[in-house]
Amino acid sequence: MGFYDNKETSGRRYQIYRLLGEVKDHGPTTAFDLAEETGVHEKTVRRHLREAWMLDILHISDWDRNHRMPVPVFSWGRGRDKPQPAVLTNYEKKKRWLQKSSQKV
Repeated sequence: MGFYDNKETSGRRYQIYRLLGEVKDHGPTTAFDLAEETGVHEKTVRRHLREAWMLDILHISDWDRNHRMPVPVFSWGRGRDKPQPAVLTNYEKKKRWLQKSSQKV
């Protein structure tokens, strides 16, 4: 029985298969993007992705820095996880904010 051969159409297992199928078919993604695409709550998506990551089904291929904290970008398959970058200092946050605000004018 393959990964997609599950005939279940509801419940937790179906959710997990659906989310992992999306990652496999569409490539690297964050929990937020996957939640928007599938309609599953973001917290649920994060929990399932973390479980799959702990079982070596997924690996962290990159970190998204568009948010306040670095957000993992998950990719299908085994691989070496990219190390988590340091959190931005207040100086770096201010510098980034000033650059964005000067672009708007």
